[in-house]
Amino acid sequence: MQYRREEAGCGMKTATAGFDSDADGVTETAGKKECCISASVQNKAQLDTAVNSKIRYIYLEEDVEFEREDGVQYFLAMPYIFRENTIKRYEKMYTEIEKKYDGILIRNWESYAWLKRHEYQKEIRSDYNLYIFNRKTKEELRRLGIVRGTASVELNDRELARIGIEEQVFIAYGYQPVMISAGCIQKTSASCDGKGGVLSISDRYQKKFAVRRYCRDCYNVMYNSAPLFLADKAEEVHALAPAELRLDFTTESSGQVKEICHAYTLAFEKGCKTEPPMQDYTRGHFKRGVK
Repeated sequence: MQYRREEAGCGMKTATAGFDSDADGVTETAGKKECCISASVQNKAQLDTAVNSKIRYIYLEEDVEFEREDGVQYFLAMPYIFRENTIKRYEKMYTEIEKKYDGILIRNWESYAWLKRHEYQKEIRSDYNLYIFNRKTKEELRRLGIVRGTASVELNDRELARIGIEEQVFIAYGYQPVMISAGCIQKTSASCDGKGGVLSISDRYQKKFAVRRYCRDCYNVMYNSAPLFLADKAEEVHALAPAELRLDFTTESSGQVKEICHAYTLAFEKGCKTEPPMQDYTRGHFKRGVK
């Protein structure tokens, strides 16, 4: 993928947003709140590339090993489905989890209850599927000790502005999950090999959807056929003043991760105009909302 962008100072400084560029993220000016770029990764190659691209907040799943880099915070992204067998496995891992990670990203209330039973003391963050749909929800999350929530992917920019996402994570890139299922496509089409991994399926329009199999916990996550891309909407995203911009990587190669990180750094830190590098992409609900 190649990016078409304006160099020479990039010409599109987001003056209304009140941000200046910084090596580690977008920092506050004139009393504006800091906004950093984070990344969610699914393998070691993506992790290394994101860290080398100066991403300082990393969300990773349990099977992605890492060696600590100075200035980088690592958050464990817990499973989407947290059933009894998974809980038993996590019980054996708890001491290591507590020492190894700077915090945890939860994707269901069962994970939250499990952490509270263990009196977990580090930072807990919630993903987009713990739905923040109004200001009362935000207040309740704070009361429960969830330090940072993730803005809903089903609300458009006007709805997000009304709720206020100044303390939240905003997902700005990625192949977004469209279905989480206990029905396994590998088991349905052939037989379960217990190895996990990524397969793809096609719809009647011949669009391909990546499906990741989480065999240890026995569920599948199907991702959209086109990635969310909002780097060229930086000014509009800046206007919402989120605390964090998250790039969600799934099947991307190291080269693609590098280019996406570079594009978002240019757009959100340096104010450069950035055009979508891929032919097929989506704006999600950013301008549309749910009908």
